[in-house]
Amino acid sequence: MAPAPDQQAMHDHDQMATVDPAALPGKPTRSLESKLILRAPDGQGRETIVNRTIRAPGTRAPIHFHDAGGTTCVLEGEMTLYLKGQAPQRAVAGQCYYMPSGMPMSGVNSGSVNAVLLDIFTVPVGTPVWRVTEEGMDAIQQQFPAPQK
Repeated sequence: MAPAPDQQAMHDHDQMATVDPAALPGKPTRSLESKLILRAPDGQGRETIVNRTIRAPGTRAPIHFHDAGGTTCVLEGEMTLYLKGQAPQRAVAGQCYYMPSGMPMSGVNSGSVNAVLLDIFTVPVGTPVWRVTEEGMDAIQQQFPAPQK
């Protein structure tokens, strides 16, 4: 019997190399704010979740991955996305970046002001939008509340 999708994602991720936290700029912290602004089920077992997130300068999300991928759009400030094996991707106000599924990553506020973001995900209903994998950062997993089933 195949593992449940949730277990399969964790298994797949465990087989991947991770991003080295020592190589990342910024301090891993919870965002200043993460507010759910939209949860829209599509009636076919998936839902779109949009969070408005504010991240302080010089801080970063803990290393994590997304089961289903997602997009971050920068409304104010700037962010830099660090993905395993890829060059950093800088995005300033008015730009977005895509976060592929299953890839270890961290987003860093690389600017000098608070970064205001829209984090957009489409996931199976009841699936968390992210999974924190950085050691010692388990409490930050709660930044995006677990979806209600």
